[in-house]
Amino acid sequence: MKKIVQNWTEFAKEDLRNAQILFEKKSLKGCSWHCHQAIEKILKTIIIQKGRRPRKIHDLIELLKDAKIKLPEDLMNFLEELNLYYLPPRYPDIYEQMKKNLPT
Repeated sequence: MKKIVQNWTEFAKEDLRNAQILFEKKSLKGCSWHCHQAIEKILKTIIIQKGRRPRKIHDLIELLKDAKIKLPEDLMNFLEELNLYYLPPRYPDIYEQMKKNLPT
């Protein structure tokens, strides 16, 4: 496995471990952020494996398109919803603006 692919995969696994810990501690904002990060990194890994350079974006749907992966509708809906949780945990001003629109 190329070193870069291995690095992206290891970082994704670390995010997934952090998401699990935060889920168990009921820190759902942090958990959702790390879930997003893990999926983002795996999608970027797939793009790299296909011989392309991933864009420096965080939109999971756009990365999925770049990876040329088709998912069932329920998983697409999940990724669309998870996208909503990327910015709010990182930026308090955005969180305040968006929290009324976030699903509960």
